[in-house]
Amino acid sequence: MRAYTLPASPPAPVPPAAFWNEQVRDNTNAVYGAVRRLAYIERTTNYTTTADLLANAGDVFSSDQTFTADGTSSYIVQFYTPRLIQSNNFGTLSVILTDGGNNGLGRLAFQQPSDGNENGAGGLFQRFYTPAAGTRSLNVRGVINSGTGTIGAGDGTGSNDMPAFLAIYGPVLT
Repeated sequence: MRAYTLPASPPAPVPPAAFWNEQVRDNTNAVYGAVRRLAYIERTTNYTTTADLLANAGDVFSSDQTFTADGTSSYIVQFYTPRLIQSNNFGTLSVILTDGGNNGLGRLAFQQPSDGNENGAGGLFQRFYTPAAGTRSLNVRGVINSGTGTIGAGDGTGSNDMPAFLAIYGPVLT
């Protein structure tokens, strides 16, 4: 049997910048709107904490979510959990956005039942954030004044809780 070889052909021309701007940048912006997702992480198991100080609390997510900020744009930070539960009557559970360390950037959520029961309200919490230029890292920590706090998460199957997540959205491509 004889091997077949393709005839030599000149390399295909590289499309000009205008092609890439239209086909990639402009079409991406048209499809995804004014923002694009820069980072995303999920948690599929409950996170429990007894930490009463931010410095003693662990990160809710297994790794910090990093992105590069331009110093002028606002970024959207979203945190979702199906449940926030505290085990101590009239205790308070706070969910704090951090810079990936012990520096709090603000409370995203707060759980304190008015009736002394272990209420479990969750939801989608959002913050607009305009950091200085450079690489930024974000995570979430839970702090409770007494007892045990739980930030709920599940695998999303059957009647299980949906996963908790942290997502960061940024400006359009330029």
